[in-house]
Amino acid sequence: MEQRVVRLEERVDKLEEKFEKHGVEFAETRVYVKEIYKKLDDLSVNIASIKQKGSEDDSNNDRWAKIVERSFWAIVTIVGYFLGKGT
Repeated sequence: MEQRVVRLEERVDKLEEKFEKHGVEFAETRVYVKEIYKKLDDLSVNIASIKQKGSEDDSNNDRWAKIVERSFWAIVTIVGYFLGKGT
């Protein structure tokens, strides 16, 4: 009976050690999670500023997009004309 008590005490000691390790790991995880949330907040601020800046440049980008699109269709039309004429 005494051996059984000794074994149970050893098991309880091991469980207490594991419990303490998990407590430390949990605390470390909380620190990491806080850091992740801070970085996510910084990212959201950066993305918002990029979107705001992008909306200011949209008129310029739209103009260039239209120019590129028209140029593309002009080239396609010319190539199509010469391919059709060659056959």
